[in-house]
Amino acid sequence: MKRPALTRDELVTIVLEAIATVTRLRIPPERYGDNLFALGLDSLKAIQVVNFIEDRLDLMIDDSELKRFTSINAIADYFESLPK
Repeated sequence: MKRPALTRDELVTIVLEAIATVTRLRIPPERYGDNLFALGLDSLKAIQVVNFIEDRLDLMIDDSELKRFTSINAIADYFESLPK
């Protein structure tokens, strides 16, 4: 998978939109490093968030990578680590 042609801020915006759509949670910037499960996501909602992100970015995320998606920052870091 190639890195999406988006800035980190754009990636974070998509992640926030996904979380808000699935959970109605609004997460302030100072909590972007907090564990998503501690913020109120459960495993089903986490899968829905990933599905939303996949749809928005038109890509498939390997299920083995999902364990890395522990926070908003971790998700953005994952996408930034992909080759261009």
